[in-house]
Amino acid sequence: MRKIFISLICCIGLGFAFNAIAETDAERGAKELAKYNQTGEFKKCISYSLIKNTKVVDDNRIIFEMKHRKYMLNTLRSECRRLAYINNFAIAPFGNRVCGSDTINVIANGGPACMLGEFEILEKLPRE
Repeated sequence: MRKIFISLICCIGLGFAFNAIAETDAERGAKELAKYNQTGEFKKCISYSLIKNTKVVDDNRIIFEMKHRKYMLNTLRSECRRLAYINNFAIAPFGNRVCGSDTINVIANGGPACMLGEFEILEKLPRE
């Protein structure tokens, strides 16, 4: 009886720990997006050669840091499972453009392919 009770407590504890990790990921994504103003202006494609860096916000969104201090937010067409966990993806652009109809591949053994959405222009807010 005692072993069953201890096992139950461990499982409940792991459940709380998992929820705390998930909330931390959501909070981390919210903190990252709080650094920007979403303009509501969208582009269907961006120039691949102007991409300087990328930041995975969560399983649905990626920030593309462009040259010349420009930023674009891509909200994927559907959730891309494990994207935030793996935090690494590959793009195979057609020519020199990355468009909302292109796919990304999560870099993992058997990682999913996910379709990009339109790119929203972001304005980086000044540091406080």
